[in-house]
Amino acid sequence: MKQISIVFSLLFAISWLSVPSALRAQTLTINSVSGTQFCAGDPVSITFTATGTWLHKNAFTFQLSDAGGSFLTPNFRNIGSLIDTLPGTFTIVSAIPPDALASGNYRFRVMAANPYTVSADNGTDVNIAESPGQLYIHSPCGNAGLVNSQIQFDMSNGLKQDAVIYWDFGANSNPSSTITHWDLFGPTTMYSAAGQKTVTVRAVAPGGCSVSDIFHINVFDCTDPIIPYYANIASADQDLNKWANRSVWVNPGVSVSGGIFDTIFAEAGATVTGGSCNVVYLKPGAMYASSGSYVIYADGASVSTDATKLACPSLTFDYSNAPPNSIMHINDAAVSVLPLVPIQVTPNPTKGFVALQGVPANANMSVMNILGETIRTLKAPDATVDLSMLPAGTYYIRIASIQGVVTKKLVKE
Repeated sequence: MKQISIVFSLLFAISWLSVPSALRAQTLTINSVSGTQFCAGDPVSITFTATGTWLHKNAFTFQLSDAGGSFLTPNFRNIGSLIDTLPGTFTIVSAIPPDALASGNYRFRVMAANPYTVSADNGTDVNIAESPGQLYIHSPCGNAGLVNSQIQFDMSNGLKQDAVIYWDFGANSNPSSTITHWDLFGPTTMYSAAGQKTVTVRAVAPGGCSVSDIFHINVFDCTDPIIPYYANIASADQDLNKWANRSVWVNPGVSVSGGIFDTIFAEAGATVTGGSCNVVYLKPGAMYASSGSYVIYADGASVSTDATKLACPSLTFDYSNAPPNSIMHINDAAVSVLPLVPIQVTPNPTKGFVALQGVPANANMSVMNILGETIRTLKAPDATVDLSMLPAGTYYIRIASIQGVVTKKLVKE
């Protein structure tokens, strides 16, 4: 028996000596973890030291135990990794799984794949509290509303129903804040002044973990709207269903329908039907015959009874930045008196310089391209415009004063 024991001892020694020394020195030691209190979904990192040389394609893996602190059940998680074969000190940055169960008994460790090696756990219980879920705030009709009208805020259904929700509606709101629980149909508020409002929301789970969201909403009042230079001119009946987040300027006698999240400027005699979540401005004589949009209208406009609306008796449009439109010199209701002296632009066509005659004193003038973009601004009494540096094409000269607004077409050869 003694001889057999000696033989086994020799065989073990030989087998041990046959293993490369680098493979007999593998250790993993945890140096630090970024915390012991986490919410599900929080960032987390672990720093550890690896000794010895590791084999090809070795990976170090950051592991989270099951809720009871064990790595012996199938419920532990691999939450991060890096590939390396050299000794050194490493940090793996990851996150607590968003669906981690609430428990105060979690542990961390590091595992190496080749050769298989595991560290001791971090030695301290880790508390992970449940997240309240995903919070996403929105308004049923985009990000618009009217002063002195109720505005409702909704939320996504990713929030857990036991969360408490703290709302802050921002300036000029009534109520300014409220506390609710999960509901797809959120609270309402009303704003007494126009402008962009910031709504901040925080949802808190029973364990104290929270998520937040910020929502911006534009509130409109009776301020005369500015027709932007990029507005699309509707000069014939059309369906706006293919449009979204556009500005549409509707000429007299034209009917438009559809559209979503558009801003629509309707001249006298224009009709707007259908669509949803648009902001619609109506001058006297214009009509809105639908529901589902925000309507701001002047005296003499016609609005369906079930629309969300704001009466602005003297509403008109600001054309100071509007694109060229054939109605401007015959239907500019924003200016009641046309120029007493006809404005002439000569020569037209031109190869460079043009002379302006009949321009009222203190008029503002602009040169625009066919897209309605202002490429040059002038002010009376300048009577000469130099177009020599512009490429050949069609341009418009717009003259605006207290006496009227006139747009003149000009061809550069």
